[in-house]
Amino acid sequence: MSTEVRETISKLNAPLLYSFSEYVLNTARENNVRRIYFLARDGYEPYIFSKKIAAARCAELECRYLFASRLAWRLAGYALFSESKTLELLFSPSQSVTPAMIWERVGATQTEKEFLTKLFGVCEDEVLTGSDLNAMRNAAARNSDFWRIVRKNSENALAITMQYFRQEKLTDGPFAVCDTGWSGSMQTCLETILKAQGAIGPKCGIYFGLYACPKKIKCRTRTYFFGPCDHFFRKAKFNNNLLETMFVSPHGMTQGYREEAGRIRPILKKERSEWFSQDHKILQEWLNDRLERGDAVQTREIGKKLIGTMYKPGSKELECFSRYRFSDDPAEGHRESIVRKLTKREAKRFLVLNRLRVRFTRKGKRQLPSVYWLYGSIEASDLKFKCLYRWNCFVWEVMRLLRIAFRNKG
Repeated sequence: MSTEVRETISKLNAPLLYSFSEYVLNTARENNVRRIYFLARDGYEPYIFSKKIAAARCAELECRYLFASRLAWRLAGYALFSESKTLELLFSPSQSVTPAMIWERVGATQTEKEFLTKLFGVCEDEVLTGSDLNAMRNAAARNSDFWRIVRKNSENALAITMQYFRQEKLTDGPFAVCDTGWSGSMQTCLETILKAQGAIGPKCGIYFGLYACPKKIKCRTRTYFFGPCDHFFRKAKFNNNLLETMFVSPHGMTQGYREEAGRIRPILKKERSEWFSQDHKILQEWLNDRLERGDAVQTREIGKKLIGTMYKPGSKELECFSRYRFSDDPAEGHRESIVRKLTKREAKRFLVLNRLRVRFTRKGKRQLPSVYWLYGSIEASDLKFKCLYRWNCFVWEVMRLLRIAFRNKG
């Protein structure tokens, strides 16, 4: 491991995790909650940090790790959601979405995948355009065979998921959930599933940040770095994809649950974070040293460093973060490096005027290059006038956040 990687993790990742974990523990205490569930996988390191901090301070807080994912909980929820909500989630866009990814969201068996591929007349590995995705969604909406498969798989998933929830004591008294956040969808899904079984949902959801939040859970959410209605310009420089890759875990994504030797256990995807072991070792060394010395962490300074790094990373940070891979698909298809070197032609497509031309005219209706951290990718690329590209990226983010705020207000 290079000195640059070790330095980045020790000076940014570790202090950030410590500060966030302190916030989680303090927020739980303020809300009179003694049990906190950290949601896989982003919650793994906050779980480890929080557990050790609580033990060092003799805090009467129980920290538990809960295997979860959008894929697993949404599949269980389709049996309870309206058809329109189910279609919205099943056919939600992501980078390079294919029919095979949609079949995975449905929880289809191999036989069902082959049947659905024939039913819709598609190639399962073909990348779908926005119009292709809408056409599939419209066809699925009125297809009884499609709904039969969705309902069967969802009802099966709901039954085993509730068994897991009861096993992990989610039906026993007040608790809080901790996650990175962004939209509050995991808390909404959890509350829907628990309510259908006559149980009470979490007393509060504690998040790193939220861009948006359903009104029905807004009063039960707390945010560490930003909420839907604050820190507007901070959010414009923030990158949630990068944050998720910084919060490493030792296992793959939770695909569902199964009974094994009298216990309900998670079904985990084999692919996992290649960098976990080395990063985790540095994080734990830093944490143990900090707890031994008892030094305070300057939350304000950490926030400044995080935003500065996300907006204009140095060579050290790029070397560290370029190891991380990410996928925005609920089923985690097509994981790619968080840092992508762009050609001048590709970078120009991200300029605001070119994006607007694509959006409002018939010209250039091609998909943008698949980039999960645009600020970092700009800095890693061989481009002149990088400040111009960064500024265009910032302006576009401001416009996007304004649209989100307007929708939330409506």
